[in-house]
Amino acid sequence: MTTCVKESESGLVTMRRPLFSIVVPTLNAERFLRWCLMSIENAGYPRTQVIVVDGGSTDGTLDVVKAFERTTEIVVLYRPPKGESNAINEGLKVAAGDVMAWLDADDEYRAACGARLWSASGYDNEQRPFHAVEKALQTAMWCYGKCKIIDDRGFTTRHRVTAFKEYWQKRYSYGALKRLCFIAQPAVFWRREAMENVGLLDESERYVMDYDYWLRLGALYEPAFIDQYLASWRSHPGSETARALLQDIEDARRVAKKYGGGIGADLTYWGTRLGYKAMGAL
Repeated sequence: MTTCVKESESGLVTMRRPLFSIVVPTLNAERFLRWCLMSIENAGYPRTQVIVVDGGSTDGTLDVVKAFERTTEIVVLYRPPKGESNAINEGLKVAAGDVMAWLDADDEYRAACGARLWSASGYDNEQRPFHAVEKALQTAMWCYGKCKIIDDRGFTTRHRVTAFKEYWQKRYSYGALKRLCFIAQPAVFWRREAMENVGLLDESERYVMDYDYWLRLGALYEPAFIDQYLASWRSHPGSETARALLQDIEDARRVAKKYGGGIGADLTYWGTRLGYKAMGAL
């Protein structure tokens, strides 16, 4: 078992490092899955479990997964396609971790970037995504960081959308969250205890199950914000969210109003539509 050590009044105390369980829902994701799994592996964290939930891929997805089984603790679940929310829930049900998250098969953690940051004594582990999350979750039940948007080739894109969300990420309040979904899903992590109290995703939500979950978490717990880029969300023609951005915005308004967003959710909806159109995202 991997451990860490700290000093107490009575001497050195050995503590168990938390296990991260990362659920990866996938369906015919051969093109990007390798980069997704590589980003988890390269996070440099000693205790990570990957749960790949495959909905019946017919491409080389499972061959990609097998290539990582030699170096990464991977659990593979084969499930009939019942939607992404169901796939994520199936993974969360068998997760053994202390810390939970999900990462779509076409998204990535920004582990390679963090691994190149050095301190005077070598690698600065606090700059690596999972190490930063571990530190944040010592005092919080859930946390989130910043997230880049990348295209199908991995180049950063939609900078103004990212800047808009980062403005609100640094100014978190539950009231603001009830009006606007500014938290990027790939950069969110929560403790097992939080999931035990909040439950699993709402499987009736197709596009905004993440926003619904952040509102449920936020109703009980104040999140910690990590002011660094933890992940990258990939926008490409095959991305369901990218194709249905307008439906995503409409669903977000409905969910916000369900949790008390009121007229502020309506104003945010129209403002977001106009803003995204001006920024070329719609």
